[in-house]
Amino acid sequence: MAHVVALPARARSLLFAGNGYIAGETPGLLTVNSVPAAREIEVRHRATRRVVTTVFSATDGTYRIDGLDPNEEFDVIARDWSNTYNDVIVSRVKPQPY
Repeated sequence: MAHVVALPARARSLLFAGNGYIAGETPGLLTVNSVPAAREIEVRHRATRRVVTTVFSATDGTYRIDGLDPNEEFDVIARDWSNTYNDVIVSRVKPQPY
């Protein structure tokens, strides 16, 4: 397993809490023109569209969000807070159990 540089974030919504995680690991899922980049990460519960948590990735594009229910599906949205690039959305992500 690759080392994740960003500090793990815990899901804020207890409705979808569990023993799973979603991670973008080294070299990072978040890139701009194939170069790792820091982004705001928003996780939404797929069925209800409810925002579960919002965190920032590390500068190398890595992130990890702990405390998610591995039986649920989520959408992961990477946003460029400077509004230079479009959002990137990964749909139907199931957290990996610990």
